[in-house]
Amino acid sequence: MTKPIKNVMFKALAGSWRYQTLNNGQTRFSMTFEYDLKLKFTDKWLVAPILRRGFKQSLANLNRKFQPKQ
Repeated sequence: MTKPIKNVMFKALAGSWRYQTLNNGQTRFSMTFEYDLKLKFTDKWLVAPILRRGFKQSLANLNRKFQPKQ
């Protein structure tokens, strides 16, 4: 994301994904994600679990896609 996103729930939301080719031919993936909520009390029980679940699913999808073919 190159520009912060603003919507009903978030004051600001931004993130980045980086792929780095390593010397052994593998790829290192790193992700940063920052957000500021308008209603802070919703983070622990609503927003954080939804985002966490989405990140885990995205990483699992990436892992499946880039597994060596057997």
